[in-house]
Amino acid sequence: MWIRKISKRAALAAALIAAILLLAFSLRLRAAILLPKDWDEPIYMDVARDLSGFIRSGDLGGLINYDKNIEHPLFGKFLFALTLMVRDSLLSARLLSVVIGTLTVLFIALRTPVGGVLLAVELLTIKYSSEVLFDAGAVFFVLISILMYERSRRKEIWFYLSAVVGGLAFATKYISIWILQLIPVLILVDNRSSWKLGIKKIFIWAAIAAAIFLVVNPPYWEGSKLLDSLSYHGQFAGRVAPVVGLPWWHHLSWIWNSTPATLHPGVFLIDIEKIILVLGFLGFPLLIYRKRMMESLWFAFALMFLLAWPVKWPWYIMMFTPVLAMSAGFLLEELARICFRSTKIYFKRIRAVFSSALRKLQGKFKFRCS
Repeated sequence: MWIRKISKRAALAAALIAAILLLAFSLRLRAAILLPKDWDEPIYMDVARDLSGFIRSGDLGGLINYDKNIEHPLFGKFLFALTLMVRDSLLSARLLSVVIGTLTVLFIALRTPVGGVLLAVELLTIKYSSEVLFDAGAVFFVLISILMYERSRRKEIWFYLSAVVGGLAFATKYISIWILQLIPVLILVDNRSSWKLGIKKIFIWAAIAAAIFLVVNPPYWEGSKLLDSLSYHGQFAGRVAPVVGLPWWHHLSWIWNSTPATLHPGVFLIDIEKIILVLGFLGFPLLIYRKRMMESLWFAFALMFLLAWPVKWPWYIMMFTPVLAMSAGFLLEELARICFRSTKIYFKRIRAVFSSALRKLQGKFKFRCS
């Protein structure tokens, strides 16, 4: 009997996850088909075509000496180049983002199903998981790296795999470091009885991640190119931010104002942006109270980045929306548990009162009959 119950629960859980995945994939695929070219996409498509040519011809020298679009590492561009080797089209490249974005929803849904649903329908996440941009890949690798580190508390091999995937995240987009820095914090917390061991583990993790970063970015085998690439963003931020002149809180307005739906009417079918934003912030204290260290740190670090970084590109919000959805999801699940528990207790009490009254009536009836 208990085996049947377990199998039914497993089947229901699998069906729920499958439904969330279908929702996420269909919304992202629709956006990939309908959205016009974003202004950065032609740049990245040209770079991907160059790289696919080097791959076809086996030109390692071309990869090493490649110096276009220095502001971003090569690895994310390399992934798009692989898709163009199958079919050279914008939609083909966009499909990579769609798949990666859907997988991100999967791993969030396994942690909090309600959070998975909210991330599946979040507009900015849909938009930038449906275009030839590096943010979907960076967020995915960040999430997997963190989840692998959490598993390393039970088996050490996951610690090293976490560092490998962390290196891939940084090799996809530099801003992933803002979230990856929570891993050293987790290492210190997990090894608080021995700070020396914690610091040693941080150095090991960082060394592996740095080695992977260099391996998958051949142009940076020359140190000067790496320095030029890293310094670009500081110069860019200092040069552009005063011109743009957007307020420090502007990233949050991208969500509040449902910007993708405004810019692309008819593309997005569901708009609950304000609900996600409000519930996400209301859920943050619950993350801290329930001692969800990973989610709490991610929320704090991502929010600090969005508020502090002077350049307010809307796709930067991708580093925040997964944990925003998780925070909102945990809050709604907690409220559902409380309501269900209260309802269950309420009906138990009603049933007890009813049973007691019924027994008294039965007793009186028997007494009269005798």
